[in-house]
Amino acid sequence: MMTPRRLRAGFTLTELLVTMAIIGVVSSLGLRAYTTAIDYYAQARSEGESDMAAQAALQTIREDVSAVLPSSLTGVSVSGIVQNSSGGEADSVLLLPVSVPTFNDGRATAAWVKYEVRRMQGTARLIRTSVPLHTPIPDNAGSEVARGVIAFRAEFLDEQGDWQPEWPRGASPIAVRATLTLSDPDRIVAPAITRSLVFRVPAQ
Repeated sequence: MMTPRRLRAGFTLTELLVTMAIIGVVSSLGLRAYTTAIDYYAQARSEGESDMAAQAALQTIREDVSAVLPSSLTGVSVSGIVQNSSGGEADSVLLLPVSVPTFNDGRATAAWVKYEVRRMQGTARLIRTSVPLHTPIPDNAGSEVARGVIAFRAEFLDEQGDWQPEWPRGASPIAVRATLTLSDPDRIVAPAITRSLVFRVPAQ
């Protein structure tokens, strides 16, 4: 009389090892895809925030350029130079004689507005300083317009239709082109974005 064979319960060691290897490969691929998606989202978010910051800074410059006063009234004009920082970077310094409203009576007054890049504690910032016209502009005054600045360039359109990197005081240029490159300073690896706009200087 034949003895019935027992049915095997569970898995062999080989089957368990193969299953564990497959699970490990699948998990590794899933983790890599998840990490890639998270990095892509963070990069896109960082780029979007830098883009909004650049657009806001350029809008501030646009408002100041639109308020530039005629040199016939002030005796001064739009000017700009390229200045090397202590770190060796070359950025523009933009000076605008503008009309700004006063808070007391609502009337306007003439003022200098200066845009420059300052590098402090490892972070470069675009600083806007406003002082009454014909008064010295202090070096450490001003308010932050943008941070994480990689480069700031101001160019000036002359009567021949050429863009000049610097503009001496005298007759104002036809237009100013501002180019700003930003990167998120809070991220070790962050995309750099560059935005540029052209602002026409009011007729002098």
